[in-house]
This record gives sequence, C-alpha cells and structure tokens, in this order.
Amino acid sequence: SIEIYEQEAAMETKIREFANEMCSVWCRADALYGRWAVQKHINYFILLVLWVLQINSGGMTQKKISRYYGWPKQTTNSAIRTLKQEGMILLLPETADKREKKVILSEKGEQYAKEVLTPLFRLEDRVFGNIQEERLQEMMNTIKLFITLFEKELEQESYEGI
Repeated sequence: SIEIYEQEAAMETKIREFANEMCSVWCRADALYGRWAVQKHINYFILLVLWVLQINSGGMTQKKISRYYGWPKQTTNSAIRTLKQEGMILLLPETADKREKKVILSEKGEQYAKEVLTPLFRLEDRVFGNIQEERLQEMMNTIKLFITLFEKELEQESYEGI
C-alpha cells in the first residue's frame, strides 16, 4: 500500500540522514586528533603507534597494530620504519612466529611517548570528565556494535560478490 511505502521511504530517509551525520561526526573527531598531532609536530600515525605501544608495554606485532586500528599494513609499516630509524622502537623476534617481529618502545621511545602522550591524555581526561560515565559506556557499546555489524555486512557483501 502507499502508506507502507511512504513509511518505509521516511525510515530510509531518517537512516540516511543519521548515517550522513554519523560519518561527519566520526570524521570530525578523527580530525581533532589529527589537528592535535599537527600542533605537536608529530605524524598522526606515529602518534597512534606510540599510543598503542605505550598501553601494551609487552609490545605488539605490526600485524596486530594494523588490526587494532584497522589500517593497511603499509601505513603501519611506514610508521614503524620511521620510529625505528629514530631509535624509538625495537623489533624483536616473536616467539610464536619467528617471521613476525614484536614492536616495543625503546628507552628513548618510552620517554618520547610519555612526553607526547601525557598532554593528550590530560586533554582527554578533561573532556571525558565532563561526560557521565554511563553515557561514555553507552557510546562505546554503540560504536562497538556498529563496527561489528558493519564488518559482518562487509564480509557478507564480499562473500556474495555484491
């Protein structure tokens, strides 16, 4: 019936509007971190590699770093190469797979990461401190659900050849 069609069309319009706004908000949030990195004269991807290595003090393989951020391997490799050249990281053989290298911060890298990340963490603490814990948890749960569902849809499209 025309009424059902109009309801479906209205729902599709609302979903499209929401998706457009979400894309904009997500990109703006990402851009804020990029802008912070530029203000501190650090490459955005290097900043994020330092971040993940600092919170995972036991180190991570390049493959795990790529998966953690959803980056192409080349992006991770480029940041790792730069950090290695600057003496900020060490590459150690991975015990499970000798072909993989575990990336850990060197002493110099730990010091640099602390200098760079501490001001960012303080900024985030101030921002997150203004948001109720329940809202933060709801936000995280919703984003994780979105990512899970989006990944499933991508896999389904890939599988079906859409």
